[in-house]
Amino acid sequence: MSTQLLPMLLLFSAWSQHLNDCLLSPQNPDSSGKKAGEVVVLSEDWRDDKRQRTVPVRIYAPATGDKLPIIVFSHGLGGSRDGYSYLGRHWAQNGFVVVHPEHEGSDRDVLERGAGAGNLKKLEQAAADPRNAMNRAQDVRFVITQMIDKVQPGAKDSTSVLKGRLNTAKIGAAGHSFGANTTMLVSGLQAGLRIPVTESQKDARIVAAVAMSIPVNRIAPEALDRMYEDVRIPVLHMTGTKDSSPIDLHGPETRRLPFDHSDNSNRTLILFTDGDHGVFAASPEEGSSRRRILDRLRSTENYAPMQAVILESSTHFWNSWLKDDKESAAWLKEKLKERVGQLGTVEHRAAGEK
Repeated sequence: MSTQLLPMLLLFSAWSQHLNDCLLSPQNPDSSGKKAGEVVVLSEDWRDDKRQRTVPVRIYAPATGDKLPIIVFSHGLGGSRDGYSYLGRHWAQNGFVVVHPEHEGSDRDVLERGAGAGNLKKLEQAAADPRNAMNRAQDVRFVITQMIDKVQPGAKDSTSVLKGRLNTAKIGAAGHSFGANTTMLVSGLQAGLRIPVTESQKDARIVAAVAMSIPVNRIAPEALDRMYEDVRIPVLHMTGTKDSSPIDLHGPETRRLPFDHSDNSNRTLILFTDGDHGVFAASPEEGSSRRRILDRLRSTENYAPMQAVILESSTHFWNSWLKDDKESAAWLKEKLKERVGQLGTVEHRAAGEK
């Protein structure tokens, strides 16, 4: 495998923290919200005694406000709770509590520890292990339960800054790449990438989802219809015309297939022209193996405007479905195509529409 291909594995970009801070600054609100507010960042390690598994989390929460919807974000292969902070902070600044769990078995330890650290083969093995796909979905379900149980007004073991401030009837799921596969599993997908999932991992508490760069195998259309037929919540899909990785050799065009075959979902697709796999991620804190690979990435001039669209469109989407915001719902229908402009294309399909 050529070393020039290794950067394509990374589920995030080498975007600088300076630009990341600019995008997240309270002085740079977009059409999706008012002037952004202060964000509280918490890191905790939660123990799932039933599965004998620790789930580290990073929580981004508004410093003030109540009736706050919850979003659970799932990182890509080899990632961690530290990554994708530009999303967590931005969504929190706009009134959402965002939880980034770290998925043991497919997290940064795959790259950082053991013999052959940073090896492509280790990433491939982690992606192909069906236990990782199942554990990831169960991590998300566990995190939702924890958020509901830990922050109730009468809870003894609580994250005090969030106690009594959540709207637990409004929960969203989001993810990138392998994390987008996780997102679709908890949203109703009946099988994952290369993995025959026999037991549904759907979580009925999730009411909307944002999925970026969903990995998909090339299989018969009727099989895809069956796989996605139980995805019945609204989903914002995002991908790019150059969104490929050597860990799945099926081509960037396959990443729109979940949009095409989720016939029972109200769905929107943003397809970025020349958008690659890394455009959906930014990471200020990474391990040494990732930094070495990130150093080989070539940033493009389109990353900044594309990431601005990612932030704005996803926040409008969350506003619409998690806050019942009619203005954001109208923006998605009437203004999103104009906002994307020459950066790509936008498609909308209603539930029941092919």
